[in-house]
Amino acid sequence: MKYFVQVQNSFLFFCALVSVLRYGRRIDVVTTSPKKILVIQLSKLGDMVCITPLLHAIRENLPETKIFVLGDAINRDVLNGNSDVDEYIIFNRKNLFSIVRKLQKENIEYACIRGIGFVGLVTALLSGIPTVVTGRVLPLMNYATRTYRWLLPFVRTVSFVQGEYMPRQFLKLLEPLHIKVTDTTKHLSFSNEGERIAGLLFGEGKVHNTDFIVGITVSAGNKVKEWPSERFAEVADYLIEKYQAHIVLFGGLGDTQKTKEFLTHMKQSDKVLNLQGRCNIDVLKASIAKLSLFISADTGPVYIAEAFGVPTIDITGPIDEKEQPPIGEKNIVVVPPSREKPELFVLNARGYNFKEARRQAESITVAMVIEAFEGLYPKIKKETTTL
Repeated sequence: MKYFVQVQNSFLFFCALVSVLRYGRRIDVVTTSPKKILVIQLSKLGDMVCITPLLHAIRENLPETKIFVLGDAINRDVLNGNSDVDEYIIFNRKNLFSIVRKLQKENIEYACIRGIGFVGLVTALLSGIPTVVTGRVLPLMNYATRTYRWLLPFVRTVSFVQGEYMPRQFLKLLEPLHIKVTDTTKHLSFSNEGERIAGLLFGEGKVHNTDFIVGITVSAGNKVKEWPSERFAEVADYLIEKYQAHIVLFGGLGDTQKTKEFLTHMKQSDKVLNLQGRCNIDVLKASIAKLSLFISADTGPVYIAEAFGVPTIDITGPIDEKEQPPIGEKNIVVVPPSREKPELFVLNARGYNFKEARRQAESITVAMVIEAFEGLYPKIKKETTTL
């Protein structure tokens, strides 16, 4: 399989070079008021939430421009209802050339690529988009593929600095358009139907808006980042016993085992509203928006919570806490003690030491998470009282 992908990437690289010769590249020429812009974001759910400030900046500064987003099917649901997106195109590597033909017909003038992905860059080049802007990571580029690096001379690049807040750095992708903004507020919405179903689910668990509602997800989409289920259970029992919290458990269809482990280790599992596998993305967004607090390892739903102004505790484990985790007065990150350096970065999640990454995740104790909560609770209580 790896060999097949390598051969396919070599073919795509050759096609990209042919496209460059066909369309020509003038990276010094930029249409500052493009009629159509494409944003390519092929990473996971949380990464899509973190690109919404860029989408909003385009809409605010170029209100007449049609904004396309290219991403996977799940992320289409993440952006559903977002007024900063005019059309979402689902990416499927198997249908890459069909996608390219569609983009060619649209005559898109400007494309910006979140991250340093080879496939996204090739897609933009094959589509003949005149101005393509992507990232060049400082201080290291050795984890970017060689084919990606070889294509950089044909596009405009902006510098992304490893270890700095990425949602703000992604806004640099708009600088060739003379758009210089720093607002990293996330923008999401959900439908009335999603809110209705979320209300029914909460009612089923006798959870009311006036309650202290804590959302938890015990999975992280990547085992290297996950925090032990039994520790989540200890935190949940503590919140129930001391603060009469209502626990709402979230998870995908594939998280059944993690959910069972969590509930097995809980003393008061009967007081948990288990929504694992019962929420589509729309209902998930509406449900999270109802919470008083959200706790998880660094994973997509914690960014949804941030977008709706819900206080968060992000158990970062091996993740660099400065690059993307929610920041603000209501957002706490729990970092491994005595860590020399994080193992995982937003733009470099490949070259890491698995054993060290797991050590970092498991070095975070229950006491550390409870201490983070106790520091955050007065702000949660004040906000709840104000409401």
